[in-house]
Parts: sequence; C-alpha cells; structure tokens
Amino acid sequence: MPSSRQTVLKWFVLRSNRARAVAALLLAGIASLAQDINPLTTSEPSPAVRFRDLFPPAMRDTGFLLMTWQWLGLIGIAVACWLASRLGRILMSLVLRARSRVMGQPTALATAKQLKRASGWLTAAGVALESLPYVALPTWLEGPMVGVLRIFGILSLIMLAWAIWEAASEHLAQKVSGEKRAENLFLPFFGKVVRSLIVIAGVLAIVASFGYNVGALLAGLGLGGLVIALAAKDSVENVFGSLTIIFDMPFAIGDWIKIGTVEGMVQEINLRSTRIRTGGDSLITLPNSTLIKASVENMGARRFLGIKITAKVALDTPKERILSFCEVVRKSLESNEAIRPDGQFVRATGLSDTGIEVTVQFNLAGTGYSDELRERENVTLIILEAAEETQIHLAGSLPVTSMPGRPVEAPGSALPQVS
Repeated sequence: MPSSRQTVLKWFVLRSNRARAVAALLLAGIASLAQDINPLTTSEPSPAVRFRDLFPPAMRDTGFLLMTWQWLGLIGIAVACWLASRLGRILMSLVLRARSRVMGQPTALATAKQLKRASGWLTAAGVALESLPYVALPTWLEGPMVGVLRIFGILSLIMLAWAIWEAASEHLAQKVSGEKRAENLFLPFFGKVVRSLIVIAGVLAIVASFGYNVGALLAGLGLGGLVIALAAKDSVENVFGSLTIIFDMPFAIGDWIKIGTVEGMVQEINLRSTRIRTGGDSLITLPNSTLIKASVENMGARRFLGIKITAKVALDTPKERILSFCEVVRKSLESNEAIRPDGQFVRATGLSDTGIEVTVQFNLAGTGYSDELRERENVTLIILEAAEETQIHLAGSLPVTSMPGRPVEAPGSALPQVS
C-alpha cells in the first residue's frame, strides 16, 4: 500500500503535465490567431499572380519568349504609359497657365514645350516602373528593362529641372531688365553653374540606380580632393578669378575692355576663362587667374564719349571771320541732342605753318562706335557749312580723335585713333 507521501507526488506530476498541455494549446492558438491578423505573415498571392488569374487558362501557356498574358500585359503597360504621358502634358499645361495668370508673364514657347515633354516622359517612366512587376517577366528581360526605364526617368527629371530653371531665368531676366551687370553677368554665370549642378546630380542619380554607393564614392573623392587641388592649382585660381569677376564686377558681357595688350569686347565668362572678341574679329581666351592681378580698363563703363576735331583755316583769315566761324559751329553743337551740353569747346587754339588751328571738342551722350561715326560725320558737315557761311577757306585736313578710348558695337569694325 503506497504511503501518503507517494500519493501526493503522483498528484503533483499529473497536475504539471496537464498544465504543460494547456499552455501548449494556448500558445498554438495565439500563434494561429497572430498569423491570421498580421498581414506580413499571411501568404497573399503576389501582384503578378493576381494579374495572371484575371486571364483564362488558355492564355497562360508559353508562346514566343513570353506567355500570352504577359504579352497582353506589356501592351497594356504601353497604352497606360501613353495615357500617362498625355496626362502629364495636360497637367503641366494647367500649371503654366496658372503661372502666367499669377506672374503676368507667359512662358517662352520653347521652354513650355520642353516642360510639357519632360513631364510627359517622367510620368510615363513612373507608370512603367510601377506596372512592370505585374507582368512577372523573366529575370534576363526584367533587369535590363528596369535599368533602361530608370535611366530614362532620371534623364526626364534632368530635362524637367533644366526647363524649370530656364523658366525661372526668363522671370529673373524680366525682373532685372535694365540692370546691365545683373543681366549680362550674374544671369549667364549662375545659369551655367545651376545647369552644371543639374547634370552632376543626374549623373549621381544614374550611378546610384545601378546599386553603387554614391556616399562612399563622394567620400573617396573627398580624400583625393587635396591631391587633385594640388595638381590643378591653376584651375582653382581660375575659379577664384571668376568669383572675383562676379563679386567685384569690373566688366560684364558686351563691355569693351583692355587688359594689358589685349583689347576687345567681352563675349563669354566661364568658370575657367573669359573670351574676348577683338576689333579684328579674332577670339582671345584669357584665364581668369590673370584677371586677379591685371588692371582692367573698361571702356564700356564710360559715362560719355569725348571727341576732338581740329580744323585749320588759312593764315590770312581775318580775326572777325574766325570768331564768327567759331560761333556758328558752337550754336550748331548746342542744337544737337546727341551732344551733351557740358564739355563743348570751339576755340582758335594755335598756329602752324599750314594755318590757324581751330579745336572743336564735345562729349557724346552715347558711348558706342556707331554713335561716334554718326556724330563725327554730322560735326564735319557742320564745320564745312560754317566755313561756307562765313566765307573761310579751310587749309589741310580735319584730324579727328576720340578721348580717351573707343568702344565697339560690331566685331571687325575699323577702330579710330586714340589721342
């Protein structure tokens, strides 16, 4: 007969076994319930399977390279991309109309076409990338197609960003209209900088789309930056020279300047160099580093153009006729609107073996070479008419000089002599 101690032990063993069984059942039930509730643990069919099940079994047989339902899916994606492209163009057209109403300035036709085209292409690329998993293409075909679509989408995004900057540049150009320095220096320079940044960002995005670590690549470039900077010391100096031009603004595009022995019109300002078109129509490229140390004479910054003409009359001309001649010329200059009222000078200033020198000096309101040619002709005719009116005989020729320099408006034009 078992003792009371053995009976108690058997009872505890039976109770513990039952407790383990109940606990196991509870855990199994909780796990089953969690699997039914949590969508991450459910065995949902993939998008490709759901799309395939929409077609009858006869279309699930393998045809030429792909199944029939896959070919139909690709055709559907092509149609969806076309519709998405049209939708993107329409939405961009609405945005451009709203912009024109708000800013009161229509977008240029070429820029508007580029914006619409880029928007359509970008929308189509996005629809294609989102729809392609539903077709479940083979790996040998899906990988290249996804890569091409990503590159196409990034290029479309670059094109869109480029067009947006062009539209912004048009708005800025209207705002700074009349500001010569901003219009001819800041906008062209920063336009090139922004376009370069857009292209660089696009290249990095394409590299990242192939799975490369762009951050590690940039870090590697940072480590080698010191070596590159030392090797490209002149290039760094040229960049600082371009920044000097931007912030100091010694000249702008379209100005006639003189730097050392180089003289001509500024045609282009880049990060590395400045291009100058000379009077002989040759193109000279100057490194921007030379502009930091060189002295720049800017003819385009002049407030007016001073011209001096020396006429000679016969030595036996009476004093009264000379004074009358000077007075007629002076009144004609005062009535000319192209000549500034200040700085006019008509006097008999010297004697020579060939005659009495009469100096006609005046300042033009315009500083262009065409202005100088026109007024030089007008003043020469005025001198001839005054000589005829006062019955004075002109001796020798009419030396004409410009003071202190000469600008030019058209490359290749003849240049006047500098006094």
